[in-house]
Amino acid sequence: MGVSAATPPVPGLTILFHPDLERVGERVLLPQLGAGREARLSRKEPGFSPPQPPSPGGAATARPLADPYLSRVPVRLLPAGTGAIRLLCDETRMPIVVGGVPVAGERLIGAAELERGVVLMLAHRVVVLLHLLDPVAAPAGLPAFGMIGDSAALVDVRREVQRLAPLDVAVMLRGETGTGKELVARALHDASRRAGGPFLAINLAAVPAQLAAAELFGAARGAFTGAERARPGYFGLAAGGTLLLDEIGEIPLAIQGKVLRVLEEHTFERVGGGRTLHADLRLVAATNRDLQRMVEEGRFRGDLYFRLAVFPIELPPLRERASDVPLLARHLLAGIARRHQLPAPRLAEGTAELLASQAWPGNVRELANVLERALILADGPELRPADLQPLLGAPAAVPPPASAGERDRLRRALIEVAGDKRRAAGLLGISYRALLRKVKEHDLEGVPRYRG
Repeated sequence: MGVSAATPPVPGLTILFHPDLERVGERVLLPQLGAGREARLSRKEPGFSPPQPPSPGGAATARPLADPYLSRVPVRLLPAGTGAIRLLCDETRMPIVVGGVPVAGERLIGAAELERGVVLMLAHRVVVLLHLLDPVAAPAGLPAFGMIGDSAALVDVRREVQRLAPLDVAVMLRGETGTGKELVARALHDASRRAGGPFLAINLAAVPAQLAAAELFGAARGAFTGAERARPGYFGLAAGGTLLLDEIGEIPLAIQGKVLRVLEEHTFERVGGGRTLHADLRLVAATNRDLQRMVEEGRFRGDLYFRLAVFPIELPPLRERASDVPLLARHLLAGIARRHQLPAPRLAEGTAELLASQAWPGNVRELANVLERALILADGPELRPADLQPLLGAPAAVPPPASAGERDRLRRALIEVAGDKRRAAGLLGISYRALLRKVKEHDLEGVPRYRG
């Protein structure tokens, strides 16, 4: 993803559930906490707004939560130093549940907990997420590209799609399994000048190594046993359009030079064919693997990697998009219900909180699978926490930190650019936000001096 100046995130609240479902996703920034001042949360304050203004130059009207079951006496949020927040509930009779545990009196929310996001349930009626928010709202008119949610991480992806789609360049999509890489690849295609051409995707992990060349580049008749007629291959079938090479890390080393030739010379040859063909297509690659480490281990060509990684887009895992989960769940449930010809259920009290608090190691794909099973098994018009709990099992563990090899690369890059994180992000070919996340994950603050 391109490197740009980034405004530091500030504490804020996002509505995950409200009796008025149209208010789900509204948010409010609490910059006073970062400035050492108190913030308050009650029926009357603060005012929440949609994350995207209704029109260019317009401003959305801020509205308080306004639910009659919420207390007018506020819950107080006070800065507690080193990024922590102290939650004081001693003056209100309103039931408060924080992270699934009832709170009476005081609750300290640490900086790491705030970064992950903390779910607050108010009076068993309204659920909000206390987390860090990007103070720069998504610009009016920024297309959704089929992506559900307005979290800062997802808005970054939408911005990159809008920027790169008109350019006829290769793009590398990087993210965990189930984060929606094919959806983003299709968005790049649909917003490009090639939108009228075909969009094709091939999962290279599912192609046997001995057939990879024929599948990708095609084969002449009689090129190998069983080739009774000529096969065009994906590079031929995608002419005039876009080809997604999913799981690019699985492509055999012997084939990688041929893909590089397509990128550099826009030509290829079919297996067993002597004629050079022109490749008129846009290439998008996707992976959940550490390709740079594979290059160092000799399992992926460095020249191909650097040719593909010129324009990378980092797809955030769902655990970093907790504020998007209720909106995404409603969207997925509506589609699942249509497919099974069932009425779409509502999210009952506590369901949004439960969904937003999961780690979802399988990301959107796992969420969709759980919701489908719950909808089919549930009774009644609502999806309750009791319908989901048996399908969730034990709390999912967050995937382990990345490899020591990645830590060493980050450290070397930071040293090379004297701690300038924007330059380090450009050097590594990752987004500024992704670098911030990885530096924190690998405890590299201050290497050699870490400045903004």
